[in-house]
Formats: sequence, structure tokens, C-alpha cells
Amino acid sequence: MEQRADNGWFDRAVFALGKQPQEQRLYDLRFPLHHDATIRRESARNAIDPAWVAAEIRAESTFTPRARSPANAMGLMQVLPATGAGVAKSIGLTGYGGADSLTTACRT
Repeated sequence: MEQRADNGWFDRAVFALGKQPQEQRLYDLRFPLHHDATIRRESARNAIDPAWVAAEIRAESTFTPRARSPANAMGLMQVLPATGAGVAKSIGLTGYGGADSLTTACRT
């Protein structure tokens, strides 16, 4: 499990764990908190609970920045490109994606 998380395979680490009592010691792998500084910054900037943002990211992308859904939603919080581009423009960013995707997603 630790190797998967160390390699950035957060989705594999999260879903590889079962619910057996002996695995509870691996709680941090099952419920990770990656991108913590960015989550806290954007949560504070937008008056959103950082725990909610982290939970949303875990549910939508399992902390995989390049995640893409069948509906073409993308990024950590799975925002559709047209929505992301519109929000990005309204807050003065040049586009949606990359490092700015969490900034934009916290505004949607």
C-alpha cells in the first residue's frame, strides 16, 4: 500500500485496502490528504471547509490530478471544461487546467 501512495498512485492505494480491523492502521492511505497546502489555501480564499474539499476530491478523482470522466469532466474535482473555462475567465485566469484547476473548482 505504501509503495502505491509513494508512487502517486493514490487511487490504487485507496481502493486496495479492505475493511479488516488489522488494516485500520493504514487509515492514512485509505483517506489520504494530498495537495494539503493548496486545499487549505483555496478553501480559506473561498470560505469553504477544507475537509469538504478533500472529501470531494477523494470521491471525484481519488487525488489523481489528470483524472477524466466519461462525461469529460477533469481534474481533482471533476469540473467540465466549459464550466471551468467560464469560471476561470470570471476570476481572471487565462484557462482551466493544470495548477489552476483547484483554484477554479473551488469557485464553481
